[in-house]
Amino acid sequence: MDVTTLPIAPIGATGILAIAILMLLRGTLIPRSVHEDRMRDKDQTIEYLRSVNTELLEQNSALMTVGHTAERVLMSLQEAAHGSEEEGRREVASP
Repeated sequence: MDVTTLPIAPIGATGILAIAILMLLRGTLIPRSVHEDRMRDKDQTIEYLRSVNTELLEQNSALMTVGHTAERVLMSLQEAAHGSEEEGRREVASP
């Protein structure tokens, strides 16, 4: 496509300037440095959130281990308590 055949002559310089201003106001036309800064910020945010996510997963795994251990201890205590109750009943029942 040849640029010289584009129908921009009827628009004129004022029209082109108006289109450029509208593009700036809408945010569709931004400087490259601003775009690169935003992309760099986005990449840094993604990296930070991934590291936080990894740390939270490690902490969650540690808490799950503690939770399983506590559950086993409580179950053992419950079994021991029920076992001693049954022994007490046997002693009372058999004089």
